[in-house]
Amino acid sequence: MKTNYYLCLFFSLLIVASSQAQSRSSSSRRAPVKKTEWTDNLWYGGGLSLSLSNSNFGIGLAPLAGYKIFESLSVGPRVDFFYNSGRYQEFFGSPVIRYNTISVGGGLFSRFKIFRGLFAHVEGDYYSLENPVSVDPLSNKIITERASEPRLYVGAGYSTGGSGQFGTEISIVYNTLADPNSPIIPWEYRFGFNYNF
Repeated sequence: MKTNYYLCLFFSLLIVASSQAQSRSSSSRRAPVKKTEWTDNLWYGGGLSLSLSNSNFGIGLAPLAGYKIFESLSVGPRVDFFYNSGRYQEFFGSPVIRYNTISVGGGLFSRFKIFRGLFAHVEGDYYSLENPVSVDPLSNKIITERASEPRLYVGAGYSTGGSGQFGTEISIVYNTLADPNSPIIPWEYRFGFNYNF
């Protein structure tokens, strides 16, 4: 009886050792795992933004860089340059006065890839805005003033391309901190290019 027990134990150990040896030999045949550098997780992009309303037209340029924390989650900095052209009429029948302003800003963003090319976008920025404040009655020109403004954008977009490829993206974002009395609408429509997103 003891002999059968030792014989069963011997064959059980032999089977386990044999299966371990086979799994080691099959794993040695696999391709070596490529060690990723932190730079492999970087991606770059640049965007154009467009803002339209009854009396304003705006266009912006915004370079950005992202770091993939996970394949689906990225964070990074974004810089924004924005040109705004508008018209102002003090009262009906008075002359229409045109003005042009330039604003700059920067901040941090986060993107989450939802499904294929669809992504969610959240962005916190701080802007230095040039705003029209009044009309000089002597020269009949708009007087502008610089002001600082925080912005918190929430939105979504769609991107083509992918890791190691150039792509395009389109998105729409809403400024949740926008002043409801501002002539500039809180929606921005963005079009851009990216690499390795």
